[in-house]
Amino acid sequence: MSKLLFLDYDGVLNDHRALANGYSQMKEKCVKELCRILDTCPDANIIVSSAWRYMMLGDTPAMSERGMEYLMCLFGASYYSINNRIIGKTISDEEMCLRLGLMDNGGELDYGWLKDNGCLLRREQILLAAEDAQFAVLDDLNLEMSELVQTDGNVGLTKVLADRVIHLLS
Repeated sequence: MSKLLFLDYDGVLNDHRALANGYSQMKEKCVKELCRILDTCPDANIIVSSAWRYMMLGDTPAMSERGMEYLMCLFGASYYSINNRIIGKTISDEEMCLRLGLMDNGGELDYGWLKDNGCLLRREQILLAAEDAQFAVLDDLNLEMSELVQTDGNVGLTKVLADRVIHLLS
């Protein structure tokens, strides 16, 4: 049975604090806890469930799975921990809404609905991608699922929470 870690970035690998340029960056201590999870669970791989996955979607993606791994290395990830561990991403919100019959092909996504129901949509995206795998979910949103290890979005991934993920994947 495959083991998967569904990974959100904002609120997990960073703390939502914006820099002067308006962007947030990953926190080294959070990235190192992710590496500890991967080192302890060598047969687990990552599926990006974060909005960051949009950099890997589309006809001309701005980033690949390997690029996401190299980006984490800039913030303290060990290349040996992260190399070839990001194996995919959840489908786009638009595609999931189509699958759930919430919009017609060619229709526009109702961003008001999405704002109110984003947790439901993310949970369905994860369950679709997980199939029969053993999995854990790292997210700062309350996705109301037993596999969730929820971070405080103002703190990010901590040792205690990383230990919970390790337990779920062991």
